[in-house]
Amino acid sequence: MKTKTLRSRLEVLEKSLSAMEQACEETIQSALRDISQEDLEFLIDATLAPLRGRELTEREAGAKQAYASALERECRMQRITVRRTPRAKDMINDAAMRRMCEDDLALAYRGYCAMQRGFKPNAAEAVAIGLYLSMQTAQYQRAGFSSCAEFDTWFAKETGQ
Repeated sequence: MKTKTLRSRLEVLEKSLSAMEQACEETIQSALRDISQEDLEFLIDATLAPLRGRELTEREAGAKQAYASALERECRMQRITVRRTPRAKDMINDAAMRRMCEDDLALAYRGYCAMQRGFKPNAAEAVAIGLYLSMQTAQYQRAGFSSCAEFDTWFAKETGQ
């Protein structure tokens, strides 16, 4: 009887934590959408600076402040507290997506969904996926990496993740 009750309580706790994590992620994404493309790109640099062993530039510090202000506003509206920073890889992908028009982004998304279901994307979707990948590569290069794979290798080495 006690084991069943404990298991039930753990399941409720897991669901609650999952909902809280989802709310935090949505709040972070909203805050990122509230800052400019330029601030987002400098925020990426600011996030990577300590891992590279260097101080923030004035512009990077300004981008961090812009994000902190946006996050504070979002937290107040959502009535939650978020203590984690956005992941660099997520910010790089967001920066790439912002460089695309909505139609191309929707086509790329549909193409990725088709591939996940085992289908080949149509010609327009394939072009949009190629555009996204080129935008993504440009963001990784802007951050000082030749590719996503190079970033992943470097990040894992620097953070032990």
